[in-house]
Amino acid sequence: MMSGRAVPLALMLLAAPAMAGAKEKTEPRMAAMLACGSVAPDEARLRCYDAAASTLRQAVNKGEVALKEKARPKELEGVIRSSGAMGDNSHWVELVSGDRWEVISASPSDAAPPAGAKVKLRKGPLGNYWISAPGMPERRAMFIRRRS
Repeated sequence: MMSGRAVPLALMLLAAPAMAGAKEKTEPRMAAMLACGSVAPDEARLRCYDAAASTLRQAVNKGEVALKEKARPKELEGVIRSSGAMGDNSHWVELVSGDRWEVISASPSDAAPPAGAKVKLRKGPLGNYWISAPGMPERRAMFIRRRS
């Protein structure tokens, strides 16, 4: 009879051929975790998840695996590289750093901040952002992404 720890290992080894194509793209410890979903008996599936989670947790703690973090702005002040209209009351701006922002205007007649303008961004108390530049009233801004 197999021990409680050997069952999840045996199930992962049996699932390995089915995961061969995805394994190249997926980190092996994560692939082992995903394979547990196909284990039919509830107790065996739980043991599989427990074993895979333990291995994955150890890898994260050792720094061998990094969890993807939510994209954040690189800096909160900079110079606008380019800008343009997004809709009725919003514009996009891209800073020299590559950070791209949506700027929400108070009215449709507000112009996009021009290229070359120095801007400052600040994070508000509720996690929202505000952008300001010389000659431009402070406006709400939303981080879109960072250009690679």
